[in-house]
Amino acid sequence: MTIGVRYSCCRKQGFPAPGVPEQTIMDYGMQQHIMLTLLSCSYALKFTSLYVVNFSSKAMAQLDANTSEGTESFLTQMPELHATTSGLKALSTKLACEGIEVIRKACGGHGYGLFSGLPQLYLNTLRSQTVEGDNNVLCLQTSRFLVKAIEEAKSDGGVNLSPILAYLKRDFTGNKARCSVKNGYDWRNRDVQLNCFGHWALREVSTATENYLKGQETMPEYQSKNENMYELVQMAYTHSYFSILTSFAGAIENYKESNTMNSDVLRVMERLCDLFALSTLQQNIGGITMDGFVDQQQVMLLNQEVKSLMNEIRPDAVALVDSFGFDDILELHQTAIGRYDGNYTKYLWEWSQKDPNNNAKGNKKTGDFPPEFDENWGPVLSYFRRNAGSL
Repeated sequence: MTIGVRYSCCRKQGFPAPGVPEQTIMDYGMQQHIMLTLLSCSYALKFTSLYVVNFSSKAMAQLDANTSEGTESFLTQMPELHATTSGLKALSTKLACEGIEVIRKACGGHGYGLFSGLPQLYLNTLRSQTVEGDNNVLCLQTSRFLVKAIEEAKSDGGVNLSPILAYLKRDFTGNKARCSVKNGYDWRNRDVQLNCFGHWALREVSTATENYLKGQETMPEYQSKNENMYELVQMAYTHSYFSILTSFAGAIENYKESNTMNSDVLRVMERLCDLFALSTLQQNIGGITMDGFVDQQQVMLLNQEVKSLMNEIRPDAVALVDSFGFDDILELHQTAIGRYDGNYTKYLWEWSQKDPNNNAKGNKKTGDFPPEFDENWGPVLSYFRRNAGSL
């Protein structure tokens, strides 16, 4: 993320119109959408990781208390902790790998080159989707828990469900439910965002669970799971999106109540949370429109609000990646285009000169390129030299 944003804010390319200065690629709408939505996702995952650490620390503290009540409470929380971490591991690694590849392509030829550091970063991150369990297997761990949770919500109203599962307590009334958005700014209302994510997750969990349980009436459980595996995996991803937004929004609310974050920084965090929520809905728009929960006009307002948020976040883009604290020598030593000073041309030139391929000694006396180079490219270069004036 740091590499992509820094490069995008330094690299200039293209003249929008005659007389208009060349602009940085970050100021192109598509580049902004790629970089800033992924940036908001990065912060969302960061705050979610803090939520998981806090959740697990509290659970372990109860176990360490070495009391019967503490042990019972620990054992009660373990299924949810396991399901939450399984789903988040699957989704976060998926988002990370996909995000690196999108950033690499958005950085053009420089992103493709090894000097960008992105190809090696992508290669190192790919394994995260399979170590400690294939992502689909992890999603099934989450979906198994969710099936039990929604059945519990139906039987006793979900009195023992945690806040992050509160959406399962709602009365799933299908097309009777409607989003309350009236204007673009309504999309920044946190309750509206959580309602949309909750509606999306509830519909996915309800539909997948219904099909899975209905299938068991005519086939063995394992076969019904296999028949409905796609839906079970998708409901785990949707629930994990809801968990991420809930964690991000909860962290911001805690900072507000405790007054422990600078007001200007808090305002930026709120914008990032808004952008994460709305861009996620934008990219998964069928999740809230297929049953009529959100109508066409509301979708248009959502798209416009995403653009407004990007314009507001754009001035802080470099500062937001700098705050990750990645050091040029430690973490960014493999990239020439993501350096702190932004002087990517200097490092690309210096590193290319050190590349052994650019120092081949074909003729030991003259230091020329290998004979194969002269044989293949010599005539072409000679032609351009002779006709340079007329080309």
